[in-house]
Amino acid sequence: MKYLFYKDIYYFFRKNFKLFGFYIGVIIFFIFIETKVGVPLTKELFLDALGLNCSLNDNFLIILMYLFNIGSFVLLAILLVKDDITNFSEYIFLRKSEIWWFFNKFISVSLIVLFLKIILYLICYIYFFVNDYIIDGTFELILKDYIYSLLIIVMLFFLCFLLKRQKKLIFSLLVILLLISHILPMNILNIDLFVSFILIASISFILLIMLRKSKISIFEM
Repeated sequence: MKYLFYKDIYYFFRKNFKLFGFYIGVIIFFIFIETKVGVPLTKELFLDALGLNCSLNDNFLIILMYLFNIGSFVLLAILLVKDDITNFSEYIFLRKSEIWWFFNKFISVSLIVLFLKIILYLICYIYFFVNDYIIDGTFELILKDYIYSLLIIVMLFFLCFLLKRQKKLIFSLLVILLLISHILPMNILNIDLFVSFILIASISFILLIMLRKSKISIFEM
């Protein structure tokens, strides 16, 4: 567990820290531009910038911020998994089972996502605070955003296993978008935390069972 977590942390700071900086920069730039065109600093603007308060009836830019927010963390999970497969598959999978890998990888990704979410919200909170606006209910916002992101990520893990081949990853992402549009609310604030947690636990448990019984490697090319 410690090995995967430390490796993922090292990989993030070595390869993806600039991308995370770009991600935060885009959000701050969105807030800055919105205020320059007359939009007041309110909680609604905070939610729009983080893609938390989205619906199909919103303008294209708000929907784009929703996709940008979710997609950025899904991309991070993909890159962390790809790093294992590309550079460490012999070291990891000759010594450990895929069940061990999935369980520990999911914990590692979850901790990194949580850490980055906290940094993101802290920076945005400080930006609003220095401009004389205090965001209330921040803890609930982080929790719902975090659980929502984890649910999307575990769905991606599950679909990748079903498809068996990484070259079909784009198809997996399209399936996820379809599931989001029919199962998950686009407005992240409307998710049920208990139901989402049960879904994450259930999908993870099913995937672990399938990994144990499968005779075909999840990473078979």
